[in-house]
Amino acid sequence: MSAKSSNARLSRLLKLIPFLQKNSGASVEKTAQLFGISEKELISDLNLIWLCGLPGYSHLELIDVSYDSGFISIANAETLERPMRISFQEGAALLLAITKLSEVTPHTDSGTLLSLRNKIASLHALDLPQNSEMPLEDQGSLILPEIQSVIESSDSLLDIEYFSATLNENLSLRIKPMEIQSRNGFLYLIGYSLSDHRHRFFRMDRVLKVQSVDGEVTGGSGGIYGPESAIVSVEVDERGSWFMQKWGLDSLIRDPHRKVFSGSVTVYDPRWLERAVLASGGTMRVLTPDFHRAQVALAATRTLQKYR
Repeated sequence: MSAKSSNARLSRLLKLIPFLQKNSGASVEKTAQLFGISEKELISDLNLIWLCGLPGYSHLELIDVSYDSGFISIANAETLERPMRISFQEGAALLLAITKLSEVTPHTDSGTLLSLRNKIASLHALDLPQNSEMPLEDQGSLILPEIQSVIESSDSLLDIEYFSATLNENLSLRIKPMEIQSRNGFLYLIGYSLSDHRHRFFRMDRVLKVQSVDGEVTGGSGGIYGPESAIVSVEVDERGSWFMQKWGLDSLIRDPHRKVFSGSVTVYDPRWLERAVLASGGTMRVLTPDFHRAQVALAATRTLQKYR
């Protein structure tokens, strides 16, 4: 079921329950006609109402619905006569969930999350920072040809305006674009940022503007600090399956005897590799090359020293 149809059904249910409370004994046929749905859809809605009610979720708290005779009766739905209040703890949990959703939601749908976020904040009189103005049109398909053209050129850079969900603001960056990749259902632009001299991933639906400029990468001619990638052999045991799903490492090969996954991944920034291995909690290991293996070991040692 799509988000649009789910929203329509929820809106219908919120109207259907009060209607049945005031019109006990309404026929299935007439009620379906009144709400502009088929009798099959209405029966499906009535079956869903069975699962609604207060916490506890026993027959004492759930709404009771009967329609076997062709006429609908409803009971134990009095709690819906008054609006429920969201506690501060519930509101904080919802705001946290909305923030995480905004990191994975297409930019075109961010307006809905922003509206919901502001409503919850208003309920609890929270003064949250406001989002920068976010365009509703997905511009990824419009700017893709220009980005591809710069990637194919060896003497051009890109000035981009990018919405950062983490910082909740638009950023202006100059990058050396390298390639476009598809990960977890999204297109990403991989580029070398001249602003902070590191490789970065940019979700295409959050790239707002691009402009090609003449220039070249300076201050690093490849290798560890330049815009070149490295092929790193890794091994991930089955406890780290969540990590593979998060980072899209679906090309790794499983060894059923040792219960590990092994293969190669492309690494653009050694610091990403260090953070990735540390975040995996010991389930991911770097095999080769030796330089990257040593760098990860050094990062782990520095981290452990902070806890001594």
